[in-house]
Amino acid sequence: MKFTLDTAPQYERHYEEGSFWKKLRHVAALLGSRLLYPALQLYFVLKSKEVPVKVKTLIVGALGYLILPADLVPDFIPALGFTDDLTALMVAMP
Repeated sequence: MKFTLDTAPQYERHYEEGSFWKKLRHVAALLGSRLLYPALQLYFVLKSKEVPVKVKTLIVGALGYLILPADLVPDFIPALGFTDDLTALMVAMP
């Protein structure tokens, strides 16, 4: 499973605010701000009323990909596990 502009909508169903915060607590302990900061940026952009629906769809897809436990590079792999998640977040950055 790879995150791209075209695949973003399929990850939307994995986004849920409670799961997002749970994942961030877990990731913060492992990676610190490297993944935490872009995830929080996207979360707060998502909450803005000025953001177009198309951009919100992309953001929700990226956050859903972050939450999804089974992705392209499994999160448990040291040093590489979150690279695909970080890439998804960067793709969604407005």
